[in-house]
Formats: sequence, structure tokens, C-alpha cells
Amino acid sequence: MRPAVRALGAQELAAVEAALTERGGRYAEDFRAWNRPGALSRLGLRFGSRDNRTPGRRRGGDS
Repeated sequence: MRPAVRALGAQELAAVEAALTERGGRYAEDFRAWNRPGALSRLGLRFGSRDNRTPGRRRGGDS
């Protein structure tokens, strides 16, 4: 199920959360916890991702 959820856009994800909230209980809260990025993903978001690197620059060399 995770690949299908990861493919959802922001609006679609919000609609899923809204539907779970309407259902009641802890469904929406449990879904948010389950869908939360892993520790390495959170670090990547915090410190920047590969997309933020200088174009054309490679790691580990000055050539």
C-alpha cells in the first residue's frame, strides 16, 4: 500500500486524511503516523536533498 500512497498528490492525500477523520476514532492519526517519512528521509528533508546541490558538481572531487 505504501507505493500507492506515496504516489498520491497533496490534494489526494488531504482527501484521504479527511475521509479518515470523518470516520472517527484514531484512523487519521494512525494513518499520519504510518505515512510519516523514516528517519533518513526526515534528515534528508532537514538538511536538503540531492536536488538542492549545485548543478554539474560531483561528490568527492574537484575535477
